[in-house]
Amino acid sequence: MQKNITPLTWQAFLKNKEGKEVLAIDDYFMLSEDMKDLPTFTKPFTLNVSISIICLSGFIKFQMALKRYHAQAPCLLILPATEILMFEEISTDCKGVFLVLSNNLNNDIVSDIDERLQLSYSVFAQPVVPLSTEELECNLMHFHMLSNILRTPQHPHIKKIIQHQLLAFYYQQHSNIIRIESFNKKDNKQEQLCTQFLRLVEENHRKERLVGFYAEKLSLTPKYLSQLIKEYTGKSANDWIDEFVILEAKALLHSSVLSIQQISDKLNFPDQSSFGKYFKVHTGISPKNYRNQSI
Repeated sequence: MQKNITPLTWQAFLKNKEGKEVLAIDDYFMLSEDMKDLPTFTKPFTLNVSISIICLSGFIKFQMALKRYHAQAPCLLILPATEILMFEEISTDCKGVFLVLSNNLNNDIVSDIDERLQLSYSVFAQPVVPLSTEELECNLMHFHMLSNILRTPQHPHIKKIIQHQLLAFYYQQHSNIIRIESFNKKDNKQEQLCTQFLRLVEENHRKERLVGFYAEKLSLTPKYLSQLIKEYTGKSANDWIDEFVILEAKALLHSSVLSIQQISDKLNFPDQSSFGKYFKVHTGISPKNYRNQSI
């Protein structure tokens, strides 16, 4: 089964854009005003980016995490990274615009633990958001503002500007995307366990990277904790642990004077080589190269 899963990467998008103007910042952020630029597969594929599609006309039928969805315009689709997706049908009159966000940009936008938990679950549970005429106009306003920002790439604070504009864009969907009130009434116990898990990871990820440690702290079995976190957030417990470790590593590489060996020690890796392999597996780049790019 795994052999039939195609990874959808930045390279796929940029290849599709050959000969066209590319509104992008390296592999950090990209947008397009033409749905034809969106690579679509009728076989299962995974994303290493997040995609938000504002569907203006027509419909898109797709599967995500083995669930079927019918996105009828006008609507917003939010396709998160790491999920297995498959496009089943796209109508001939389908038109829209879309945003492509790297994992680094996603992390930069939502750094608060509670907000990230809420957004992650909400997107997993409700990836298709119907839009009223007013909501559609507002979303397109944000999109065109982002487009204009990308046309001035020399601005020294362009990444910060994009982060805040995207945050405004997603907050605009707040009443539709983040359905916390109704969810709390149904699954308050599960939410509390997930919040406790993330708090524990936040406090202990520098030393503990095994799910079993957190399961013991919560008086749960590792299997049940993993199932709970996956069902609630759409991401596995291991993914959340890795995300905390990588965020911490990036912050230390970017803003500290610690050597890579010292950062490896601080994050409790047995040696610098193990840290380097771990970092590269999750980011596609070595710690040294990441630090050089951040200078």
